[in-house]
Amino acid sequence: MLAVIAALKSVLRTQGTTWSIPLLQPVAVGVLVAAGYVFQPPDPSGSRPACNCSLSWVWRLAKAQGWRFKKPYGDARKAPANADQLGRDIMLRLCYLRFVYKIPPALVVNADQTGIHYVQMKGKGLTDGGHTHSVQGGGDKRQCTGMIATAADGTVLAGQMVRTCISGCASCVGV
Repeated sequence: MLAVIAALKSVLRTQGTTWSIPLLQPVAVGVLVAAGYVFQPPDPSGSRPACNCSLSWVWRLAKAQGWRFKKPYGDARKAPANADQLGRDIMLRLCYLRFVYKIPPALVVNADQTGIHYVQMKGKGLTDGGHTHSVQGGGDKRQCTGMIATAADGTVLAGQMVRTCISGCASCVGV
């Protein structure tokens, strides 16, 4: 039980997403399986299996720890204190490399991508109470990725849209 609590607490502190009970259940199952517990379906007589890691069990465990649902706010990504100096350094480094290797401006490309979520992010996620609940992205992770780029000579390159899915759902398999 202590190993499950420690694993769930460390996952909640990652602040990588808005954690819900269905997302935490596989973590608890993984810890229990690693500890040697066997999960068996209930027999026809209706008796319960030896080890049951249901959603309600994970919920009761989280509630017993004092964890509560909280709406995410802010963004977990922070710029370094010397971000302006780092920006100048990379610009000078790029200018130097372009000059030394005689790279034409049309081949110096600045590209960026952004995720466009299919489902609006909203709602609450589980937190251990003692920490801020800022997240990089919350809720449903299905999205497409938009990529835009420009060259140093002023050319705007054609944009790209890439369909991505991290869940491996049936609608995305083979796409």
